Parts: sequence; C-alpha cells; structure tokens
Amino acid sequence: MNDEDFKSVAEDLSYVLIKKNGLLKFILATLVDTSFETVETMDQRFRDLSYIVTNVPAIYCDPDDFFGSLCKQVILILSTGYADRQIEQLATYIFIALYEKNQSFGKAETMKPITDAICCKESYLTLTQSIICIHRLIDLSDFDKHPFIPVFPNILAIYTLLFETASPIATAAKEIAIDILKYVDQSKYILDASLYNLKNSINLYSTGLVKIGDDEMITVIPNSNLNDVSMDDDRVLDVMVAAISAVLDECRDELKLDIYLILYEKGHLPSLNALVCISLADPMKQDLPSHIRAHPNKAIPFLTSVLRRITSDSSGSIQSMMETKNMQEEIQSVQENKMLDIKIFSGWVQAVLNRFDVKDRFQLTGEELLLLKICKVYLTKVVTSELLSNSQRLDIQRLIGEINHLHETTKHSKIDNEDKFAEAVNRLKSEFMPQRAHGLVILRNLIDAQHQSKIYHKSELFTLIKACLSDPDSYVYLAAVNALASLALAHTESCLPTLVEAYHDRDRSLRDRFSAGESLVWVCKYLGQLAHHYHRLVVDCFLTGLKDENESIRVSSLSNLGQFWSFLKNALSYCIIEIVCVVECLLKTDSSLDVKRACLMFVYIMLNGIDNPEVILDHLKQIYHIIKAIDYKSLGDEIIRVRAHQVLEAIDNLMKKLITDTISLKVSDIHL
Repeated sequence: MNDEDFKSVAEDLSYVLIKKNGLLKFILATLVDTSFETVETMDQRFRDLSYIVTNVPAIYCDPDDFFGSLCKQVILILSTGYADRQIEQLATYIFIALYEKNQSFGKAETMKPITDAICCKESYLTLTQSIICIHRLIDLSDFDKHPFIPVFPNILAIYTLLFETASPIATAAKEIAIDILKYVDQSKYILDASLYNLKNSINLYSTGLVKIGDDEMITVIPNSNLNDVSMDDDRVLDVMVAAISAVLDECRDELKLDIYLILYEKGHLPSLNALVCISLADPMKQDLPSHIRAHPNKAIPFLTSVLRRITSDSSGSIQSMMETKNMQEEIQSVQENKMLDIKIFSGWVQAVLNRFDVKDRFQLTGEELLLLKICKVYLTKVVTSELLSNSQRLDIQRLIGEINHLHETTKHSKIDNEDKFAEAVNRLKSEFMPQRAHGLVILRNLIDAQHQSKIYHKSELFTLIKACLSDPDSYVYLAAVNALASLALAHTESCLPTLVEAYHDRDRSLRDRFSAGESLVWVCKYLGQLAHHYHRLVVDCFLTGLKDENESIRVSSLSNLGQFWSFLKNALSYCIIEIVCVVECLLKTDSSLDVKRACLMFVYIMLNGIDNPEVILDHLKQIYHIIKAIDYKSLGDEIIRVRAHQVLEAIDNLMKKLITDTISLKVSDIHL
C-alpha cells in the first residue's frame, strides 16, 4: 500500500467512527475466532486496535467533537449488555486509550458522565448503566481505580441498599467496592470516611425496577424526596453492618486490622456511626491475635488505641447508654468494659515488648516512634491502676524503660545523621573533585545505614544527587549514580526516571551510561516483586537503547534486558512479543558482530526462562530460520557460531516439551 491508500483508509475509518453506532460496527467487524489465540496475542491485538481508534484523524468534524463522540460511544457500549465478551473487552481497551490520550479532556469526556450518574447529577447515563460501566472496566482490565475514589461512598451505599436483594447491580457494586479497597492507597481512611456518612449516602437513593430486554431487575434510582425518608434506625444498622462485613470478608487481613484499629478508637463517639463502628469491630476481636502475629507492625498502633480507651475519663459509652437503665448499672458496665480492655491491653504490652529485640529495635518507623511517645504518657497514668496485677505492672514498667532507652538512642542517632548530612552538603559545594565525590559517598553511606522507611531528607537528597549527575567529572558522576541507586529503594517514583534519563544522556561517556544502566537493573532486582509496577518504564528504556546509534549501548541494552528478564520474567509477559520482534529485527539487519552475539545470548536466556512458551510459539519458527540463515563461516566468529547452536538447541528442547505436553493431553486409558 502506498501513502494514498493509507490516507484513503484513514478517511473511511474516520467517517465510519463518527456515524451512529460507528464504533460498535468497527468492533463487530474486528471480531475473530479466539479459540486458537493466546491471551497475550489477543491482548496485543486489542492494544493495537485501540491505538488505531484513538489516533484516527478527525477529518469530518472538529477534533474535540470527534473525540467526545468516541468517548460517548464506548461508554454506552460498556454500559449495555452484550453476549460476546470480546466486544466488552475491546471496548475497555479503547476506553483506557481514550482516557490516557488526553488526560484533561479525557477525564471530562470519559469519567465525568459516569461519576455524575453515580452522584445523581445530570448525565446521559442512568445509575444502573454507570455501575455496569465501572464494573466492566474493573473486571475486564487493569484500569486505575483511583478515579473512582470520590464515588466510593456512593457505591458502598448502593450495595448496602441492595444488600438483601439478588440484584446483579448489588453484586457489581460489591465487587467494585472490594476492588477499590484492595488496590487503592490509604483505603482504610476512604472506608472510614464512607462509614461516617453512610446513612446520608443511602438517603440519596431508593430502590426501583428497571427493564433490560424482556426482564425486570431491582436496581437503585435517585431519591426524589430527600427530606421525607422514613427508615427504622435499628433495621438500617443491621443492614449496614451485614453489608460492610460482607465487603471486609473479601479484603486482606491487614486492611481488616487497620479498619479495626480505626473503629476501636471510635467506640465512645456519641452517634449512630459509633454504634456501627462497635458492631463492626466486635466480630473482629476473635481474629485479632492471629492478625497481630501476622502483622507485628500493628502492635504499637493497637496498644495506643487500647490505652486511649483505658485512660478515658468518659463515664458513658454508647453500649452502656443503650443497655443500662440507671446510673449505677451504667458505671458498672463501664467498669466491666475497662476490665476487658485491661485484659486485652496486657497481651499487647507483651507484643510490643517482643518488638524490642536487638534485630527489630532500629526497624521502627517514625510513626511508631511517635506513637511510643504517646504510649509512654498513657502507660505512666495506667501503671498506678488498681485493676492491674503485679506481673502486668512489672511488664508496663519494663516497657516504659525500653521506650526511654529507645528514644535516647534514636535522638543520638538522629543528631549523628544530621551532622553527617551537613558535612556531605558542604563537601558537595567544594571546587575540588575528590571532596565532591567524598560528599556523595557520605550521602550513600547515610542512605544505606538507615532503614528505607526512616530516611531523612528524601527530597533534599534526591535534589542534591540529581544535581551531581551534571558534574563534568566522570568519577563524581559515577558516585552520584551509585548514591541515586541506593536512594531509589526508598524514593523509587522520582529516582528511576532519573536513572533512565542518565542512561540515554548522549553527552556522557559510554562508561557513565553503562553505570546508569547497571544501577537501574540493580534497583529493580532489589525491589523484587515491587519492580512489576515499573516494568514498562524499564523495558521502554532498554528498547529505546536498542535503537541507539552506538553499538556498545545496543549491546548494553540487550545485556540489561536479559538480566531484567532473568529475575522478573513474569513482568515481561505483556511485552514479550514486542521484545522478540525487536530482537528479530536486530538479528536480521544489525551489522555489528557484538550486537548479534548479545541478541543470541538474550534469546538463549529468554528461551530457558520462559514460563509460557505458547506466547512466542508463532515467532519460534521465524527465529529458527533467522539463526539458520546466519553464515557462521563467512562471519568468521566462533562465539556467534557457539551461541547460535545453543539457541537452536534451546528451540529444539522447547518444541519437544510443547509436543510432549500436547500428546500427553490427548492420551487416555482404554478399559476393556
């Protein structure tokens, strides 16, 4: 096809997409039989199709109108039921591509109609459609959950309102709520705020019937009379507790424990919300010891919460106000509650003391140190209580002594660190190269000596080290790269992109760029499974390096990519086809023998480490023929010949394994 043909296709596609149901017609036209298609190849095909849709030129109308029309069409597809899952899945890919293409405009056109409908504002979507749309986005893709945080209270309220029904909307709302709590940062505070206003959120909605096809379904509709809602509080409370407990049952234990700690402190709040908190917290008490053992870092926050309750001067709690009929009974109830709290408290004193061993003492976070200061005030007050036994009193006195000793040690350690930091800053200002380099060494030692969660001056350290990357002296530059790599374990979001920039800086020497690449791989290796979050950034960095005009950088990129693959191969499953295609191209076209050697080595590492060989099955034949076509003798390179044989042998072994697995699946016993 020539340029005119491509232009004609673009015009035709632009015309189709702007028409009524144009996007749906395009999606239907791309449907294929997926029975022989792997998940990875289908994923890549959907990404390619979504890229095409979002980059079609707006020929027949204003670009904003064209973009807005595509957004509306894809949202309506996602909010309508289709029998073919392919349609819904491809629609989610197109939605994400439209959202990411233009963040400011994309949010207005893609997210606003959905969130407005959830909040009962004017929108072309109904409440039911918006829930279906969000559910499909979360269920069929890895779309970021953070944009849905503002409507989380509404989603929780919708699920609570429909909790006792068999409505599919209730199931969808529950799964959305669970997904947000699982994958969003600080979800415990989001849930806490939602609980506080849950009754008000429920009052925004009422139940109703909606017709989908020939069937009627119970769903939620906007409540048209907000000031005239009659609800029995006890009944509402029971439903709230049951609904939220059902959501929490699906969440991880650590989140349950965090929520318990928050709710435990609210046990004396004089409101219906406090009663909800108490009702939710009580079922968790029996699981608390196992949770604390699994998450010892929660022992100090829990101890602080218990101490606040024990030392509270409040003579009336929500529970006692409901259950007692005179002041004497109320006082007795409060006393019994405090006895129970004392019993729980003594166990957590032991749990905190266990954290004060030699290995764990200096791993306490800044937040835990602050809580221990608060604990000390409460402990001093509670140690005189007549409710304590002698052994409990001795444990408390021992804990007070440990806290005093810890704060003295921490204070001296912090002063030493401040002095070292000031010394390093002064050395970095020196005109002499050795002084600047030594300043960076001090900074790196300071970073390495501290626990990652307790590094002081993170932002200042990053600014100082990054400034040294522009130092003309190579020795200072290398020291800065090493310091940045250490800091990256605690300040990853900022440091990794800086290391990527350093690797592609063509003004630096090859040695400097090699060092930046090695540091990047080193950081990813020590991040472990957390490196999955950054795999796209790292892979794109080295794929770009494969296009560098300097053959040494191309070789370095292949080497780094091989190392990255060897310890994090699962992270590359989504982009393995892309990597294989680039390596194929280098084997065919690159004239450098070193690059060919590195390509063969990477292919060998990949074939020996791949978990799912079916992903690259279509490419194995092509790789095999390319390597066979290399004229070892004319190249005169023994290393290429040896590595080519290794790759061919690896391909043979892989194919034998695939064939054996296929045959074994087809073999069955015949019983006569």
